[in-house]
Amino acid sequence: MLVFSVRAGAMTEVNILLARLEVGLVSIKDGSALKGEPVTVSCQDVDIAGKKVESTKCEKTYNLTDERGIATFNLGAGIYIITTYGGLAVYDVTLRPGETRREIYKTSKQ
Repeated sequence: MLVFSVRAGAMTEVNILLARLEVGLVSIKDGSALKGEPVTVSCQDVDIAGKKVESTKCEKTYNLTDERGIATFNLGAGIYIITTYGGLAVYDVTLRPGETRREIYKTSKQ
């Protein structure tokens, strides 16, 4: 979530330096790229019990892996949860402004 001030009738310029997250999926069997697989990214929060959960303060974003087995996301700086086909969930993926980060995950999907 980004917070900034605006005034009625005035122009407000907002510059956001996004991060790029590339999530790759490969077969655990032979290391081949998994094409067309869904990947979801959402913000992370901590509930009252201290458990990491999806945040209600942001929307999930979704993409499919391309011919190289990579799904690409342009995101604001923050801490994210990556969820892949089959329910693999990875927490605490931290992105900094302007960073490009590639995460590769092996899965049993053929």
